[in-house]
Amino acid sequence: MDKNKQDFDNKQRQEWIALLAKADPFLLKKAEKQLGKGIEYAYITKPETGMIMVRARADNKKSGFCLGEISVTKCILKIEKKIMGYAMVMGSDHDHAKNAALFDGLLQIPEYSSKLMQTLIPELKKISRNEKKKQAKQNQDTKVEFFTMKRGE
Repeated sequence: MDKNKQDFDNKQRQEWIALLAKADPFLLKKAEKQLGKGIEYAYITKPETGMIMVRARADNKKSGFCLGEISVTKCILKIEKKIMGYAMVMGSDHDHAKNAALFDGLLQIPEYSSKLMQTLIPELKKISRNEKKKQAKQNQDTKVEFFTMKRGE
């Protein structure tokens, strides 16, 4: 098997990039320590914080509007002189952006990918599912239903 063969598709990569961006920074730091030493990486873009405009849509209309700006931190790494790892996280946590980019790159390398896909990614998916359930419950608890009555009823 070709060692540089891509064992993932773009949809999988989009999924893990989103999971890494939303992950608890302490969880990524812990996972990085478990990797041990020996992973060589160089910064292409050191973690840098900036602002991006958030767009939104109301009532499922096709045209959106500018909701406001949020701060984000992005980082790009070159891992083992061949693979690019990319991350953009909300907020200004430089370590979170660096670790997310590191794991994005490692997930593209078959020797690391298989272990991370069995350990880190399922844990992040579980946490994400629990957060979505918690948010849905909070939304349901605050849902207000409006109805109208005809005059005279």
